[in-house]
Formats: sequence, structure tokens, C-alpha cells
Amino acid sequence: MSQYSIKDLELLTGIKSHTLRIWESRYNVITPKRTKTNIRYYLDEDLRKILNVAHLNKLGYKISKIAKLSEEERNELVLENSVDCEQIEGQIQCLTKAMLNYDEQEFNHLLANATLKMGFERCMLEIAYPFLEKIGKLWQASSICVAQEHFVSNLLRQKIIVATDGQMLKDPENSKRAILFCPPGEIHELNLLFVNYILRIRNIHTLYLGTDMPLCDLSNVKAHYKPHCFVMAMTAGYAQKNQSALNEQLKIQLGDTSGFLIGSLCNKKSEWHNNIHLVKNIKELEKQLKSSV
Repeated sequence: MSQYSIKDLELLTGIKSHTLRIWESRYNVITPKRTKTNIRYYLDEDLRKILNVAHLNKLGYKISKIAKLSEEERNELVLENSVDCEQIEGQIQCLTKAMLNYDEQEFNHLLANATLKMGFERCMLEIAYPFLEKIGKLWQASSICVAQEHFVSNLLRQKIIVATDGQMLKDPENSKRAILFCPPGEIHELNLLFVNYILRIRNIHTLYLGTDMPLCDLSNVKAHYKPHCFVMAMTAGYAQKNQSALNEQLKIQLGDTSGFLIGSLCNKKSEWHNNIHLVKNIKELEKQLKSSV
């Protein structure tokens, strides 16, 4: 059984600690446990309760009304609204709850419903990616464990691969070509997988080389594939620690081929060659691609 601080609850629910204390004292929504030194802490059942309360509150239900409902009534109301909820934050709250409970069926149901309403691309950009940013912060704050992060990342990975497999190029012989890879030491590929999908639906032929790609092989790839551009995704610390060497290797192996580096570690533009464009997220990459490819 996990234990959470009030700060953890704030991160997980998006409700400020001050507001949570008011909900406790005025409405008796949850009752915190106390350490021997009188510090609040909460258990899994408390977290589930407050996630439901926070979700209903963001849907427009007044806290005074929510507090009068039984736990069963709150659960039923959350289930009723999880299908029809149009609010992005509400969807993210439901995904967070499914993650915490390792509820694959509910997680898949929420994403499938959002995809039907918004389309796969919008669902990823407006719900899945903000959700991933949120769980990244939760992981950094030790509010969730590695298993929970892996659980949702792998579910999203499966969905992106399936969606990509369904994309057929209209004119593969005459379409633009891009090679996609992660540098040595980089094993996080969700960004790269989604870039692959984005390019495919825009009729750009992609050669997906995956994670931990040896840079010494890129010149051979370039000679055979003749790409118009490359996309490299960087999340782990390797790229940051070896940026100068990485920059030189890219120049040697890929020459003047236009490149896009995507990820939170893509910064310090002056240290990269002029033909390499730095982008922090998928939306920014999409804008750059329209004018460059």
C-alpha cells in the first residue's frame, strides 16, 4: 500500500494543497492519516476518492454536492461522465486514475473514445502528450513508480504502432524520404514513433531505425536511401553529455542533409550545425516540416 503526501495529491489531482485542506475540514471528503510527528499522509483508497472528487468538481459539480454523495454514487457518476467528458483535463484525470489502478481496459476505453471523437492525431497531441508530461513530473516527484510509467508508455506505444501500420503511402516512389532514429544510449522512442506516424499520414516515406542507433552506419543508410531529411529523438542524458561529439558525427555521416532534433534535451542552438533544426515538441516539428520538407 502506497503512502502519499498532500503535495503528491496536488500533483496527481491538480487541486492545490490549500483547497484540499478546505475540502477535508469543511466537507470531510477524506480524512488524512497522521505520522507520529503529526504530518498528513494518505493511502491508495484516499487517492482514488480524491481523484473522483477532483474529476467531478472539474466537470462542474459543486464540492458541497459531491461531498453528500456516497462513494458508490461518486464512482457511478465518474463512469457516466468518463465516456462523454469533453474536457481535456477531465480525460487526463481519468487516464491518471486508470494508470494508478493498472486498469488496462479502462485506459484503452478512454483513449478509444477520445480517438473516435477527435481523431488519433488530435487525441495524441491534446490528451496523450499532456498526460505523459504530467506523469513525467509525477515520476520525478516520486509520486508514481517506474512500473506505472512503463505500463502506460507501452500501451501508448502499441497504439501508435497499430495506427502507423494502417497508413499506406499514395505515391511511395515520388514521395519525400526521412530517416528516423535515436542516438546511442537513447531507449525512449515514443516521440520518434509518433513522428513516424505524423510523417506517414503526410505521405512522407520513412525509414525507421529505432533506438540506440550506431551513428557510424548512417552514411551507408544515406547512400542507399537518399533521405531528404532525418529526425533524431533525444530524451536521455547521453545526448546532453556528448552533444559536441554527436554534432560532429551527424555532420560527418549525414553531411548537409536537413535534420530535426526533437526532445526536451534539444537546446543551445549555437552548438549544432546550421542544417540541424531543434524542436521541443511534436507541434513545433510539424510547423518546421511544412516549410522544410
